[in-house]
Amino acid sequence: MIKSSIRAGNMVIAIAWFALLASSDIPYILLDTLFSLSSIPTGSALWSDIARVAILGVLSVIISSQPDLRPIRGFLIALFAFSSGYLFIHLFKQSPYWIQFRTSTLTYQWTMVNALLQSVPALFMLMAAFAHGRTRNDLFLTKGDLSVASKWRLFGSNTSWYRLTPIFSILMLCTGGFLAIRLKGSINDDFATNLIAALPVIILFPLINAIAEEVSYRTVLLAEAEYVVGGDVALFMTTLLFGLNHFDSFLGMSGPGGSFLAGFVYALGATFLGWIAGRSLLETRGVLAAWIIHASADLIIILGYVLAS
Repeated sequence: MIKSSIRAGNMVIAIAWFALLASSDIPYILLDTLFSLSSIPTGSALWSDIARVAILGVLSVIISSQPDLRPIRGFLIALFAFSSGYLFIHLFKQSPYWIQFRTSTLTYQWTMVNALLQSVPALFMLMAAFAHGRTRNDLFLTKGDLSVASKWRLFGSNTSWYRLTPIFSILMLCTGGFLAIRLKGSINDDFATNLIAALPVIILFPLINAIAEEVSYRTVLLAEAEYVVGGDVALFMTTLLFGLNHFDSFLGMSGPGGSFLAGFVYALGATFLGWIAGRSLLETRGVLAAWIIHASADLIIILGYVLAS
């Protein structure tokens, strides 16, 4: 009986890891690396998304019929909703409307719309989680207790998230030095005018994109995975997914005109942000600290796009 339980537990963990990696951008990264592609063709990404949704859907159905493996079902359904949301986004981005819009607008403008699109996976995941019986408290969708002392002792043994939140937010903002180096020589002479014109986007983008990604990559997945594999493993899993899926993101670093190394460095930065945000969720049991820290990082990103326009 004990051996059977151990085998079932190991199988649950293995399935969780398989589903997580299948939901990541690893297929795109491997294609870029192995075949020396400058970027993954849209159709290739679309078929990969369809296959991912199909695999996770079938796996969720199979797991539902296996009592010993049923605890992982919520996590699989969350990843199914996550992948379905991104399939919807990729389908939309193949439409003539999006293609024309992206080519006829400034980068920061379509980036703002893209942030709104990121809400689709978040909404799909929230609907799935609530249908699965999760509550707002389960999903960290509260302020949380920022007075709790962090288990991370880097800044002392009794450092609360009231102090850590501004510390990490300032740290994220200071990455503007890296951004300035990246954009050196590409800043438009009219950048002051651009900043004023883009002010609504500069304010809204960090708030919208940060909460959308916190829900998509952390609140729902942590709530489901913590129950099955424990908080530390769940944190590691969600952090890895967040880092992998940001490899090909920032300013074309690893896409056209970028490099593998630049994308890798940016993915490491995203991984660090993901770990901090996830740690704050687990310790405060709320999303506010993670939202503020994440929004600080996103503020630097949107400023980069505006200054490069």
